[in-house]
Amino acid sequence: MSSFHCGLWETEWREEGGRLTVLRYGGQDLLTTPPAAFLPPSEDYGQYETQPVYGYDDCFPTVDACTFPVQEWTVPDHGELCWLPWKVVVEPAQLLFEVKSEKLPITFRRSMGFQPSSLNWVFEITNAGGVEIPFLHIMHGLMPLREIVRVRVP
Repeated sequence: MSSFHCGLWETEWREEGGRLTVLRYGGQDLLTTPPAAFLPPSEDYGQYETQPVYGYDDCFPTVDACTFPVQEWTVPDHGELCWLPWKVVVEPAQLLFEVKSEKLPITFRRSMGFQPSSLNWVFEITNAGGVEIPFLHIMHGLMPLREIVRVRVP
């Protein structure tokens, strides 16, 4: 696990899946934290649920497991990217996350720019193939709803 501090911001992440495991501002957790104990569910809620579910990750090119329409490929639960290793570049006030699909000719980038009292997320998808690729991107952030009552965005 790697960590980053910028002013009042603190974050930790795993390269596997690009998951943010911690995102804090001024000591306040903005995301759910790892459970103290984890037991996989007794029912089948998808492959993603076989691991602790907390923090933040990106669902791409879909959320549910399904057959991808452009090629013969069954996309895993929560998409492909949360199962791949990501490259992370740390800059003084920015984190740059990048992953290349193993099944599609795309590169997915997430940048997080930290300011004294704001955080700017930017997403970029580069298609190196010669055909359009349908996709759905979900920012899959799990927030501690008993502690966070609102998030103000510009």
